[in-house]
Amino acid sequence: MSTINYFNLYSLDFSRVNNLRVAIGENQDKLGLEICSALNGGSTKNSCELAETVIERLSPFQEGKNEEVKKMLSNAKQALLLSQETLSNYGGACPFQIQEIVHQILGISEQAPFADQLRETYFTLMQKSGFLSTEHRSINLRIDYQPGALAAGFLKAHPEKKTMAIGCGASTKTHVTACHYRLAEDHATDPFSIDLFANLGPDVVVNMHDEAFWKAIPDERFTKIFDHTMGNFLFEDARTKNTLKELFRALSPGGSLMMEHAFQEEHKGLLREAGFTVGEGIAKEASKK
Repeated sequence: MSTINYFNLYSLDFSRVNNLRVAIGENQDKLGLEICSALNGGSTKNSCELAETVIERLSPFQEGKNEEVKKMLSNAKQALLLSQETLSNYGGACPFQIQEIVHQILGISEQAPFADQLRETYFTLMQKSGFLSTEHRSINLRIDYQPGALAAGFLKAHPEKKTMAIGCGASTKTHVTACHYRLAEDHATDPFSIDLFANLGPDVVVNMHDEAFWKAIPDERFTKIFDHTMGNFLFEDARTKNTLKELFRALSPGGSLMMEHAFQEEHKGLLREAGFTVGEGIAKEASKK
């Protein structure tokens, strides 16, 4: 376990997980219960249980010739191992779920459903327990979170990252029901990942339709962009047209935007309007010629 710095805004010391558990005590309000759930494994523990169920159900069929079953069983075993390692490395806590809660407390996340007084209470408890360290002394001092600047700095420090994943993050490698199952091959490139929610453990937490964010992304920076939201978030927004133009700009010539399933007909029109070339038939890829 180690102290992890998040976006140079705050750090979490996972060796102090038990200190925070003690500090929270028996608080039964909604935020306290959510923090305790995350400290006790939360969604990572659920992933372990789901993977174990999949392995139990598929194991009797592994001697057959069905390659799809063998692949699913192999993925489930890998996901179980990674989830178990995550729990071991972070004192039994789910680091990605904790990260999202801290973002809600600090006001970074677009979702902040808790009252200021309650957020301030747990902000103080986290600091006193030694679990949370930050230069900010109150949640009322709004953190100047600039995802565009963070993205630009990250990409400058990692010139080797030539692929981008939208709606994704590190935790998908440990969650059986997320991208690990559907798009495991996409993660082999170690993409630059962005997502709206911190609990997916992306490189930068940002709304993919944030115009200020895209201004920080260099032209022709990526060879491939993967949409891991299955198109739902990409195409269902008033700013979709502009975002598609930014995706096209960020791709190098010959690069492509890829999805797991075929583009809908209305989506193909939007893609072509942005400059993409979309093939006929079952098209899952839009390219930049």
